[in-house]
Amino acid sequence: MGGKIRAEIKAAEAHFGAVENLYERKEEEVLLEVFKAYLFALLSKESIKVSESSISEAKEALRLAKARYEAGTALLSDVKRAEVYLSKAEESLVRAKNYYQVAKKRLEVLTNTSLGEFEVADLKDVPKVDFERIKSLAFDNRKDLKALEKEIEAKKIFIPFCPL
Repeated sequence: MGGKIRAEIKAAEAHFGAVENLYERKEEEVLLEVFKAYLFALLSKESIKVSESSISEAKEALRLAKARYEAGTALLSDVKRAEVYLSKAEESLVRAKNYYQVAKKRLEVLTNTSLGEFEVADLKDVPKVDFERIKSLAFDNRKDLKALEKEIEAKKIFIPFCPL
């Protein structure tokens, strides 16, 4: 009976280690989601700049179309087309601003923190990535894989005590 109790204790310890690793893996997943949300917020912020630039270009195109129409070198449809282009650019700006607000709210939700009114900081530098090293680190340090290994270890402890 002593061997079975010892095996149960070892199995419980292995199971505890597996649960611990799963918890740590969940933390890593949350960090990844926060980083992805940050990148989406950054992308949305840049989309606002692009949309503002498009509006400037559309206003200039409309001004030129009106000037050509008044000079008799363009059709009214050219003016209308420029107006539609400007409207679409303005709509795109509204959409980009909404996406940015949603992305910032997602950051707050993921971090479970009310950040108030804030701007997403620009990404200054993109680090160089050694993919082979990262892949190796990922497989060596993945908490979910380590948890599975400990679950297997826990199950193997009971194999000698299982009647066949």
